[in-house]
Amino acid sequence: MSDWRTDQLPEATFRGVPFGWLDVGGQYGRRLAIHEYPLSEQWDVEDLGRAMRRHSVDCQLIGDNYMDQLKALIAAVEQPGPGLLIHPTLGPMTVHAERVSTRERHTERGTATLPINFIEVDPAQLPAVSIDTARALIDAADAAAGPVISVGEDITTTGPEFQRSALATQVGQFVDALAVDVNDIAQAINTAPGFGTLQESVGLAVDVATAVQDLVDAPRRIAAMTVGVLLNRVATLEGLAQWFDYAVDYYAARFMTPTNLRIAANQEALQLMVRSSAVMAGARIVAGTDYASSDDAIADRDALLTAIERVQAVADDDLFAAMQTLRVALVDDIEARAASLARLATYTPSRTEPATVIAYRLYGDADRDAEIVARNRITHPAFVPGGVALEVRSV
Repeated sequence: MSDWRTDQLPEATFRGVPFGWLDVGGQYGRRLAIHEYPLSEQWDVEDLGRAMRRHSVDCQLIGDNYMDQLKALIAAVEQPGPGLLIHPTLGPMTVHAERVSTRERHTERGTATLPINFIEVDPAQLPAVSIDTARALIDAADAAAGPVISVGEDITTTGPEFQRSALATQVGQFVDALAVDVNDIAQAINTAPGFGTLQESVGLAVDVATAVQDLVDAPRRIAAMTVGVLLNRVATLEGLAQWFDYAVDYYAARFMTPTNLRIAANQEALQLMVRSSAVMAGARIVAGTDYASSDDAIADRDALLTAIERVQAVADDDLFAAMQTLRVALVDDIEARAASLARLATYTPSRTEPATVIAYRLYGDADRDAEIVARNRITHPAFVPGGVALEVRSV
């Protein structure tokens, strides 16, 4: 038959060392300063705040190995700093253990008793746990490299020469659009995150055209190149915008022969690689951006979420899952950082006046005039047009 007095109680432990118990007690209440006055029957009570909580536990160790239990519990008590106590009736709490004394009776061999006094740690002193959401976003972006490589593996290079020529034209369009040279292509492949054994250099190519042909011979390197180039050469989310919906400008064959179908499949794979690479680069940019306002952060988040959705619409299972992980990391990062940022507001000056005057009026700090000028693209900081709405950060 179960015993209701023990079935619902947790196993008592301190720093993971279990122990039995006989009695528990505690001291709770307020810290009071009582002021009594001479030759008077009046007094005052001053409340100084909540008193520290003390918990007393009479621990009992029983069994053939009670000495091992005793040594383990003494070692736990002697460790510096607070530790986790699973209180026999109150559950988990973080406490300091005071000095203890042990008792063993000659007539009760195989048992030991330890009365221990615990002082509960002030919750304000407990270490705060924070998650580096920006680092998690970068890790999620880099983790997408593998599925992007898989997209490159779908590119077919065997077949008639005009099929290879079509692929070279498609890759060449991307390279030309970014105005990269042979060294840029080699650096992109060598620095692309997460590509491991793909660290192969094309630096020996004499020109871009030859480098493109080398890429066509090894389609997996095309994926490394697209990621590396966009990471190395595009530093802003605005600069990546054109790559989020990148489309290859290539003649679509009128008749869908097997070769033409392979050309079309290669074209779609290249487009997906570029778009996915742009999303990876965009996530890294967002993670490294120190936003001035929550509105700016949310705007970048929404732009990148739209790009992720476009990739997921045509992605295979692995790439879809990688983009979903990236999506969650992006939302978590912006949500965490935007919460402490100022919101944007609109302010319309009644007359033309210097930006320093407006900054002092809004923030009490004339040195923030440069912020107003930059955000609103003011031509001259001494002449901010009156009657024109300005975008400013809220106080």
